[in-house]
Amino acid sequence: TDAGPVLSARHVLHTAVPSHPAGRDSRPMPQAQADEFTDAATAETMLHQSYASVLAAAAGVGAQSLCCPAIGCGYRGYPLDVAARIGLEALAQDDAVPYVEVRFWERRALAAWEHACQELDLQPCGEEEAMQQLWEGGSLADWQEKRWRRPAADPGCTIA
Repeated sequence: TDAGPVLSARHVLHTAVPSHPAGRDSRPMPQAQADEFTDAATAETMLHQSYASVLAAAAGVGAQSLCCPAIGCGYRGYPLDVAARIGLEALAQDDAVPYVEVRFWERRALAAWEHACQELDLQPCGEEEAMQQLWEGGSLADWQEKRWRRPAADPGCTIA
């Protein structure tokens, strides 16, 4: 999908993953809800396929960089260690996009990815290092400050 005029990205790529049975409430539920869950092996295979599909789509549009969430580390119920291992394995298997940045909503997910890096003998960047990465040639703090001082002629994202 075209990213539109507000995002500083050329494309927005979409993917979906099924719910993992580890996140399922053990109480009985209507069959329609229960059908949203698959077995663990299938869910984990599909998570890997989601990463592979996003990476293939990014390569298909000629992306030199990709920023994505830690897929599976949210409300779909994947154990964080499982989602981290699958994500890292998928990213390590595909080098078509030279730079891939993974974003985390919570520190527990970041910690799971750091632990999985150690288990897979990969070198993680630490939280401090990640926070100091360049954003349009400056630090994250500088980039955020610049965004807040946007000229009035460029209102950016507005809420109607």
